Amino acid sequence: MDEVLYWFETLSGKHPAKPIYSINFRWFGMDRDAEPWEIDAMSLVYIGQMSRVDFEKHIKM
Repeated sequence: MDEVLYWFETLSGKHPAKPIYSINFRWFGMDRDAEPWEIDAMSLVYIGQMSRVDFEKHIKM
């Protein structure tokens, strides 16, 4: 089964100490949904959830 990640965009430029995956400090995936305090502290915008493999395919298009 593919690893499912929760994808967020950070409007503040901040990101968690241990993101699973990040792209240019704007988007990152986490292996769990973000806590409400993380959303507030980092100005996160939920993008969606997908596997790492699907996301890799998406950004190569």
